[in-house]
Amino acid sequence: MAELDIQCPQPTRPFLKRKVSQLDSIDDSIHSQPACKQQRLITPPLASLRQFSRSDSFITRNMTMRPDPSRPLTAPISPPESTSWPPSVQTSVSYPSRQYSPVLRPTSTRSSGTESSNRVTSPSYRDDLHSHRIHIDSQGNIPPHVQSFAQAILQKGRTSPGLTDNEVSQLRLQLSEQANADEDSIKTTLSASAFFPASHNYLGQPYVFARGGNIPFDKKGLPYVQGFRLPPVSQPKPDLHYGYSRHSFTNAEYSVMKQPRILPYARPNSANYWPFFAVEVKSPSRGGTTWVAENQNAGTGAHCVNSMNLLLEYTNSQPRSETQSLAFTSVADYNGASLWIHWRELGEDGRFMMSEIDYFRFKRPDDIRGFRAKVRNIIEFGLGDRLDTIKGALMELFPQVERWEDEDRSGRVRRRSDTDDNATVRTSFTGASSTSGR
Repeated sequence: MAELDIQCPQPTRPFLKRKVSQLDSIDDSIHSQPACKQQRLITPPLASLRQFSRSDSFITRNMTMRPDPSRPLTAPISPPESTSWPPSVQTSVSYPSRQYSPVLRPTSTRSSGTESSNRVTSPSYRDDLHSHRIHIDSQGNIPPHVQSFAQAILQKGRTSPGLTDNEVSQLRLQLSEQANADEDSIKTTLSASAFFPASHNYLGQPYVFARGGNIPFDKKGLPYVQGFRLPPVSQPKPDLHYGYSRHSFTNAEYSVMKQPRILPYARPNSANYWPFFAVEVKSPSRGGTTWVAENQNAGTGAHCVNSMNLLLEYTNSQPRSETQSLAFTSVADYNGASLWIHWRELGEDGRFMMSEIDYFRFKRPDDIRGFRAKVRNIIEFGLGDRLDTIKGALMELFPQVERWEDEDRSGRVRRRSDTDDNATVRTSFTGASSTSGR
């Protein structure tokens, strides 16, 4: 019997790794086959091939074109460039795509929030604020009537008991332990300290205000100058902010705030309504700077002021003044805190101003007591005159809610009919074109 020449790929493993008995069985099975006139590929029985190594089974499956489901096909991550894969060979292997970005990894988790925070740290970010008429006043040039109004709020005498000497000493010790801490630790310590009151049972009134933190504000309330494709103001996300709870409003006032025209400004975040005081906390040991915190507060304060102005613009009988939309912010770390006031200048193109009004050093007991008292004066101002202004504007707008809903409903119907008309025109044009083509 003539010896046949078997043409098949060489195994990837050397023959030295196989047993001699296996090689003899292969030769016997091959020579036992009858000879043919033409040389063709003779496949050994699968029963004997299953005893081979993984490389032998891989070769056998490609020779028989019948993959064995009992043993999954193993292959490289991608086909070698020098190997041409026969189209008749069917494999269940799907090779991963190599179209990855050369800059970012496929597992990148970069988000818009990260980009926004990076913009705040840019040296040119204050130019972006200036483009949208937001100005940070570092010289304290506050109009006399605005300064006197703010000082009357901050310097208001308090009848509630202040901190004792022992409480001041404990607070100073807590703050000194945060000298090397990260921003989250300082934030937790300050927000739970005696500086900032909790939202329950304040002055004997439960839930008169609501606190929030690390919640992004709705972008619709931010000032934006259109027509120049300017980069927008970074979305505010203060570490701590104060606003009103649902219990502060009647059902009639609440129905106005739920109207789509008012809702983005009435509730810019999921924690409270109409925020009026925000705090940014930084860690000097981790590179946090007050300059960046001021940039963040500039957007937060402008958002609060702009929301109030937009509410008052819907009313007709409300008197307009720069002090009606005041808001306050603070920049704090373990060493001290500053207080800032925000307002908008009169006029259609009035600027949104931000100016520092006071600073407190926490190494001095009098400053600790003073900062605590002024924070409470700001909160009580928000629960007093500012809340009365908001409630008065909402009750004035209450009769217009039904008209707004009718306008919105008719607007939706009009947009739907315009869409249907456009679809009909496109269908008619297509039909005419097909008819003329015939």
